[in-house]
Amino acid sequence: MKRVIIITLSLFLSSHIFSQNTDDIILAKRIRIQSTVLNEERTIFVSTPTGYNESTDAYPVLYVLDGSENAIRFTSGLISNLSAVALCPKMIVVAIINTDRFRDMTPTPYDRDPNRPSGGADKFLQFMETELFPTIEKEYRTLPYKLFKGHSASGLCVTHAFLSHNHMFNSYIAISPSMFWDSNLFSKTAEERLNEINLKHKHFYF
Repeated sequence: MKRVIIITLSLFLSSHIFSQNTDDIILAKRIRIQSTVLNEERTIFVSTPTGYNESTDAYPVLYVLDGSENAIRFTSGLISNLSAVALCPKMIVVAIINTDRFRDMTPTPYDRDPNRPSGGADKFLQFMETELFPTIEKEYRTLPYKLFKGHSASGLCVTHAFLSHNHMFNSYIAISPSMFWDSNLFSKTAEERLNEINLKHKHFYF
């Protein structure tokens, strides 16, 4: 748990740059997945640990919402620095780029604006479980340990995953999640749901 907290508190403190020349260190690979669940193409960045190509080791995977070049820079740089001094294990980092953030990160419909897509978090998580996970596990050497990180609206999605899709990840990191959503829905239902799910070997950082 201490390792998860260290990772979380430092997420915005480390920065690396993308490489442009073949002699440079390559930070991340861009992958496109044609999703049948979401009926659209999704783009992700994947960063592997230093020495990945020279070893046969497998690694845990950290899935980062609100993916962007900055997100993969900060997170992979942080993991690299902390793992170099044995403060956390080396990890594969997967950053998922948004197409419709409001739609994908919200667990229930937004009744004030019925014309704005919302309430698609379950379908987005289905995309992750049935399409993204198999892609990563086929292409990379992974351990059966997954972490899930998001902030604000995407922290809401992480919280929803912890309460309703508890089998998907081992550790959940929700930074300042939008808990006001749907008239404080999770504040009202969390205790009941926590009594129903298996929390053994699970970590939730809020």
